[in-house]
Amino acid sequence: MLECESLSCTRNNKVLFKNLSFKAEPKSKILITGPNGSGKTSLIRSLSGLLPPVSGNIKHCGKDIYEDPKSYISSMVYIGHKNACKDSFTVAENIGFWAGIRDSRELIMAAVCCLQLQPVLNIRYGELSAGWKRRAALARLLISNANIWLIDEPFCNLDSATCELVLNLISIRSEQNGTVIITGHGSTEQLCDFTIINICDFNSYG
Repeated sequence: MLECESLSCTRNNKVLFKNLSFKAEPKSKILITGPNGSGKTSLIRSLSGLLPPVSGNIKHCGKDIYEDPKSYISSMVYIGHKNACKDSFTVAENIGFWAGIRDSRELIMAAVCCLQLQPVLNIRYGELSAGWKRRAALARLLISNANIWLIDEPFCNLDSATCELVLNLISIRSEQNGTVIITGHGSTEQLCDFTIINICDFNSYG
């Protein structure tokens, strides 16, 4: 379980959110929503261990993630706005690099097949369209074999068919006792079964 207690975060001396608390149980699917600049990315970066909150704590299985980062990192995968891929590498080389870090080369073919990456495997990442770049980056979800998926704007630059594909992967991960937390600008029919956290509810001292 991932548990957030009274989180607060600031940027440029501006309070983005304060006293934000929630629990993400196994099988949870959570959508963090709000307008641009409201703190969605800051929150999910805090959940990933990249941005310590100003106050409050984040616990995974009862342990503060910032006090026991090694154990948490092995259980979590984070994909931000930046796809974290090398432009000079082919898609296959990028996937192989991630699999080497996670010691999960046996998962490469499953990731390629699930995200239907066969047509672009031997193309340099920097030569791909924005949609293919995002799809290739999302292969890290499957390569990681992690129980917790944290994804900032997962559907950015994806066509409708690929969005459905990614939603299906998220549902499968959730059904397998995983926890998925994503950011977005608002709920849609496709996300109706997600628990909604509107970060604007926590962005003032009022």
